[in-house]
Amino acid sequence: MISEDRIASIGRRTWAAFIDSLVVSLFVLILFYDRLMALANLAAGATTPEKQEVFLQAFQGFQHQTLPYIFTLYVLYHTLLIWQSGATLGKYLAHIRVVRAEDGGSVPFGSALVRGMMRTVGEMFLFYLTFLPAFFTPLRQTLHDRLAGTLVVNVERQL
Repeated sequence: MISEDRIASIGRRTWAAFIDSLVVSLFVLILFYDRLMALANLAAGATTPEKQEVFLQAFQGFQHQTLPYIFTLYVLYHTLLIWQSGATLGKYLAHIRVVRAEDGGSVPFGSALVRGMMRTVGEMFLFYLTFLPAFFTPLRQTLHDRLAGTLVVNVERQL
């Protein structure tokens, strides 16, 4: 069992999540750069109701076409990095990592996938509501941590 003093703080977890959002957003920007720039040009020229309607239709089309790819990118980022090393880039920089709640061991692929999918659903579609349990539980587990059987713990800094 992992002691409560090893559990990562909400502040560190928030910092890590912010960094991870920046990293994944950078990937999205790179992957969809041309389409995003085309949308930006449409938005800049949307000075009449007709042009605004054209922009809104183009934006909605972009969302519908790219959402499955963006969702998959988020899930892969969180799943593969947690499975392989226990930490995303944000968690690495915040000196925290994800471990199995039962024994502090490495997270198996299935648990990392459940965690990654639920985390992404909470972030993209549920306005971060799945993160709220972390504020009210002693082990600071989010819903995705509870479903995956994981904890986020502090990592000793190495010199």
